[in-house]
Formats: sequence, C-alpha cells, structure tokens
Amino acid sequence: MIDRLVIDVSHHQGDIDWRKVAAAGVNGVIVKASDGATWKDPKFVRNVVGATTAGLKVGSYHFLRPGSKPVDQARNFLAQMHLVGGVGAFSLLPWVDVEDPDDDRGSWGTLAKEDRQQRLGAFLQEIDAELASKGKQGLLARCGIYCPPSWFTNEFPGDRSGRLLWAARPGQIEPDLRDTCWQKAGWAIWQYSWKGKVDGISTDVDLNKLRNPLL
Repeated sequence: MIDRLVIDVSHHQGDIDWRKVAAAGVNGVIVKASDGATWKDPKFVRNVVGATTAGLKVGSYHFLRPGSKPVDQARNFLAQMHLVGGVGAFSLLPWVDVEDPDDDRGSWGTLAKEDRQQRLGAFLQEIDAELASKGKQGLLARCGIYCPPSWFTNEFPGDRSGRLLWAARPGQIEPDLRDTCWQKAGWAIWQYSWKGKVDGISTDVDLNKLRNPLL
C-alpha cells in the first residue's frame, strides 16, 4: 500500500502558495478551522479554497478544549465548515484534535475521566450527525480523532476503534498502538514530523502519511 503525503496547516503557516505545494508532491491537507467554543482560524477559508483549487484533497480539524462546552465547540467547527460549503464539501474527514494543550498543560486531568469521555462524546455526536445528514456511511460518517495514542488511552479509557485514528508520533518509528483501542485497526494517518519543509510554505509544517484507502 502506498502512503500519501498530507500536511496540516493553520494560520501559523501564514500565506501559502498552494500551487507550489501541490507541485511539491503533497496529496492532501487538513486545515485548522477552530479552537474551543469561539476561536476561528482567520486563514481557514483562504487555505481551503486555495488547496482545493490546486487540486489537493482537503479536510479540516478542530482543537477540543476541556474548559468549553462540547456542543458549543462543535457548532463553532460546523459554522466554519459551512463557510466553504459544509462538511459534505470536503474530500477528507473532519477531525477532532484531542491532546494536552500547550497553553494549558494538565487541563484535561482536572476533569474526572467520566467527564472527559462525556465531553468528547458530545462533541463527536454533533459532528457525526452532520456527516450522516450528508449521506456519509460507515467510518466516513464518524469524525476522526487526532491524538498521541498512548496519552489518549490513559486519559480517555474506552473503545474508540470505530473511528479512524490520526496518530501524533513524530519520528521514523511508526506509532506503537499496543494496548490502545486501535491495536487491530491501525492508524489511518500518521503525523511523523513537526518540522517539515514544503515548497510554497515559508514556515515549518507538519508532515503526515495517509494510509487508509477510504480517505
């Protein structure tokens, strides 16, 4: 199976020349849409339109915050996607970024594990409902999860194997999914570098391998 190169970007990458990105051999991009209940990435629409016009596969992601209501966060994410045609207009899945925030370390740990599960579940339910309303089925009707797999397993116990995994594991060694709910299914996307260089982007950019043929 041939892994395809996918990058993920946000406003931190500044103005991007998407034609150069496509010419550099990039197959797809996952664009940051939103963060928490109110923050919207100011480069989202421009990035989605530019990448789509350049012929790339495009997806979007939301950074989930423990301190904001999950339904409000889902609505923030959906509102951003609606600006560019809604969830059905994307060629890659929507994803939720679940990790220990750099600007609020340990904040997930202040909540009981049951509360963490409930918040994540409530967010996912909203996005899944929107996907289903657009006729998506199976794994493609379920919002994917971006996470460091071992950390996620410790912080969010339970079986999420029915969702595709975007594994955060920089380095040359594939993510170790032993003792995680994705042990059998494996990863759909592997984020293997935070320091990538791609023509058309002036900053470092995250590099990912996309393996799942459904995407």
